[in-house]
This record gives sequence, C-alpha cells and structure tokens, in this order.
Amino acid sequence: MPRGSGRRAVRTDHAVVSFAPERKSPELGAYREDLARLVPDIAPGESPDAPDPSLTKPRLLEALARVFESNETPIFVDDLQWIDPSSLEVLSLLSARGRVRLVAAARRDEITAHVEQALNIWRSQGHFEEIDLEPLDAPSMNALLEEVTVSNAVNANWAKWLVEHSGGNPFFALETLKDLLERDEAALAQPDLDQIPIPRSVQQLVERRVKRLSETAQRALQAASVVREGSRRRDCQR
Repeated sequence: MPRGSGRRAVRTDHAVVSFAPERKSPELGAYREDLARLVPDIAPGESPDAPDPSLTKPRLLEALARVFESNETPIFVDDLQWIDPSSLEVLSLLSARGRVRLVAAARRDEITAHVEQALNIWRSQGHFEEIDLEPLDAPSMNALLEEVTVSNAVNANWAKWLVEHSGGNPFFALETLKDLLERDEAALAQPDLDQIPIPRSVQQLVERRVKRLSETAQRALQAASVVREGSRRRDCQR
C-alpha cells in the first residue's frame, strides 16, 4: 500500500456510498469533521475547526476505522512489505479492534523491520493466520499461463522453462510473460527461450535482494556470475 493509498481508499469508499443509496453510510458522528480534513469531499463547503493538536491523530485514526468497519467486505492489501508507517498504523488499529477482516500478501524476504514488528503484534492478538505459498510446479505454472493468456497459443515448453529459471516464482513468470507480450505477442507460440531477456521489474527485485546480503555474499555472487558467463561463452564457441 503506497503512501496516500489510505486517502484514495476513503475517497473510493465515499464515492461508492454516495452512488449506492442501499448502502449504509459510515456512522462517523463527531468524527466526520476529522475525516473531512483528510478528504474534503466528505463535507464539501465546510471548513472544520482545527482540533487540539494532541487529539488530531487519534481522532483521525478513529474516523478511518469507522469508515472501513462500516462495510462487510474484507480489506485486501498487496505488497505489504512496502507499506508506509501511517497506513500500517491504520491496519494495526483495525486488527486490534477485530471488526473487519484483513487479507494481506507480502514477499517474506523483503519484509522490513517495522512491518515484522506489526506482524508479531497481530500474531499475539490470536486471530491471525499465515499461509506460506509454495513455488509453482510445471502443471501449476501451465495453468497460470493458460489463465492469463487470451489464447491457447502458449508453447508447451513455456511452463517448464519458467519453473527451471524462476524456481516456480509466479511474479517472475507473469513479468516475463507481460514483457514478451509487449515485445511480440506471436512469440508466445514459438519463443526462442534462450533469447528471452529478464524483465527490468525482475532485475530490480533481484538487485534489492542482493543489496541486503553481506559484502562477502555479494562478492561470491559476482564471482559466480563471472564463472557462469565464461562457461556460456565457451559453449557458444563450440
């Protein structure tokens, strides 16, 4: 959830309530003005008085909680590892109150310290369930490819190649597929698997992970990369 996403979520929710009379508007009560300072559309034409500075943050958090709790639908958060502290604070409040279901996805090896701290608190609250997703095997990868492509023109070797080169990582698979579609959709049927470039999004992910390694581990990776590149060149010369 990038910075400011909480504000967009509130705007979206307010728009839905406005255009769907059958839905009950959030019972904000005295907290309506607090939320209007963040989202003026909630109280157009009004200029809420500034509250006591010591109460601004807790009152805003209460207003946001009431908005999200007014709906029966769960809140879905993707890429939790990138969430900003303010948005995480809102989610932590909702988790503590236990009135709304939260569903979040994160890359475990990219979780920051402040997110891990929040997860530990959520675990201690007793209504927290973690599901570790296993890497995709060839049949699962093939099913994913069939699901996201508009035709059955995907080469049968695709799934096997993606599993071997990504370790079954669906992010790698989807980004590679998207990159290839943008370059040449016809290549899906007869791709030159040896010439498929690594998408920039995947490169950035790998670079972030490498930077978190120790200096010794980074040097070992660089050495391994040089050895592998030399081996590939010798193979090409044969």
